[in-house]
Amino acid sequence: MNGVDSMEGMVQDHEKRIYILEENQKETNDAVRLIQKENQENRNSILKLENSVLTANREQREIMERANKEQKDILEKANKEQKEVMDTLLKSVLDTNRQVYTSTEQEKKRQHSLRELNAKNMWQLALMVSSTGGLLYGLFYLVIHLLSQ
Repeated sequence: MNGVDSMEGMVQDHEKRIYILEENQKETNDAVRLIQKENQENRNSILKLENSVLTANREQREIMERANKEQKDILEKANKEQKEVMDTLLKSVLDTNRQVYTSTEQEKKRQHSLRELNAKNMWQLALMVSSTGGLLYGLFYLVIHLLSQ
């Protein structure tokens, strides 16, 4: 009966190994399920985080757009006010200049001042030419030219 005992021992040993493998497979399956569950939880956490970031970005963009619009409105209003002030100032300057130059008395004074300035400049030019000898040369040339004719 030695062969039967040995066969029965082999079967029991084989069954024992199968039982151990089944237990190991069960533990492995449990570990895989746990990892899958953790992965799903991680995916859910990542999705929540992405949604939070997207929401925060959207809110931040809306805030920035509102701030930009407010700044643009303020600048447009300031530019409009500045243009109105500049137009008023320009009109005032032009009106003042028109009043000054339309007055005949003022125009006469202006013409007199221009004549005085013109005469002064002519004398300065004559003195410059004569001081360099140009006037004397011109006179001699004119005299010689008239005598040679």
